[in-house]
Amino acid sequence: MENKMTVTLTMDEGTTALLQRVAEGLERMHDQNGTNSAAVNNTQAYQTTVNNSLVSETAVPSTAAPQPTVQPVQAAPVPPVAPQPVAQPTIPTTERTYALDDLARAGASLMDTGKSGEAMALLGQFGIQTLTQLPPERYGEYATALRGLGAKI
Repeated sequence: MENKMTVTLTMDEGTTALLQRVAEGLERMHDQNGTNSAAVNNTQAYQTTVNNSLVSETAVPSTAAPQPTVQPVQAAPVPPVAPQPVAQPTIPTTERTYALDDLARAGASLMDTGKSGEAMALLGQFGIQTLTQLPPERYGEYATALRGLGAKI
């Protein structure tokens, strides 16, 4: 004699897919372990998805304890949750400051590499004739221009 139990659950597609993956994983574990009780070895399970409902029928040998009757349960719809923005940590930065000597060394290195004409033209672009005429608030801008010409600063 064989007892039969039918359970019908109505759920959304995501939950149905999740349960299917769990069932497949359990089946793979069952196949890999090979150490199953006689009751489990004699169990036949059939699963079908119908209108987003997972229908499972399990035939249990008569040696198993009687199973209570389970009534269908309607799962409440779960509203989608919007992802919360992740706060990016603020990394404090400071602008590099340059001394007149740093700019002079970088300019001299350009002249040593044969770019004296470009170094002199850069002074003209900043509206100065000598480096000492450059306002300190423009040192960073000048250092960037020197770097653009190939200076290591």
